[in-house]
Amino acid sequence: MVVKFGTFFRLFFIFFPMQNDPIRSSLAGVPAFADVLTKFVHSVPARVQFIRICIETKDAKSLRESIHQMKGICGSYGFHELTPLVTKLDDQLDSGVPMENLLSDLGDFLECCLRMRAS
Repeated sequence: MVVKFGTFFRLFFIFFPMQNDPIRSSLAGVPAFADVLTKFVHSVPARVQFIRICIETKDAKSLRESIHQMKGICGSYGFHELTPLVTKLDDQLDSGVPMENLLSDLGDFLECCLRMRAS
């Protein structure tokens, strides 16, 4: 079986998307949500920065509150792709898992947040 070079790479990136691919809201393209979705996406870098500060200052209470807020926000704004990761983080923080044990997952989540797009 011969697979053309271009076909191979198109299939590869379907099954293994690049880490910098945008994460789009399921509400993208719905005119009623366009404005509010755009405003939310523009607020994400500040939210990410706040979470980073919580990690750096070891402020577990504020981190737990911010992650819990993001869990609700991700679902409400149609970023369902992020729900499993943020739910896992929220559950672990609620059960008292030390922040140091969550740094990899927190980093993955924050990187995904910065890939959110309104359209």
